[in-house]
Formats: sequence, structure tokens, C-alpha cells
Amino acid sequence: MHLLPLIRRCRHALVGAAVLGMSCAAHAQIDKVNKNITYVRDGILGVCAVLITVLLIWAGIEIAAKHKRPIDVWPIVLGASLVGIAGTAAAFFVS
Repeated sequence: MHLLPLIRRCRHALVGAAVLGMSCAAHAQIDKVNKNITYVRDGILGVCAVLITVLLIWAGIEIAAKHKRPIDVWPIVLGASLVGIAGTAAAFFVS
């Protein structure tokens, strides 16, 4: 008669240990996913930074070397701004 409560306690302890073990495994998988998402976010921001730099340098060369007016290269500057905004928004939503 007194053995039944002991068995129930052991069963609860085993279930608790199994749940704890599964949560540790799930936590390890989430860490891997978070690390990969961080790599993706950093890649997006890096590509955007390089693209903005190239576009602004191109606009500067157009003005300085080819004697174009700033209004003529305005679409390039606007495009660089949109790329920067889109990349930052994408990195925000990824993280």
C-alpha cells in the first residue's frame, strides 16, 4: 500500500528529468539557429554597406570627372538611400 505513492513520485521525477533533458537539447538547437540568423543579418548589413559605398563613389565620379550636375546623379543617390533603408529593415526583421 505504501509503495504506490513512491512509484508515483518516481514517475513524476522521471518525467521531469525527461522534459528537462529535452529542453536542454532544444536550447542547443535554438542557439545554432540564432547564430546562423546573426550571420545572415551581418551579411545583409555588409552587402548593403558595400553597395551604398560603391553607388556613392560612382555618383561622386560622375560629378567630378564627367562634370555632371548633382541633379543628374540624384537617382543614384536615391537608389543608394533606398538600398540602405531596405537592408537595415531586412536586418531588423531577421533579428
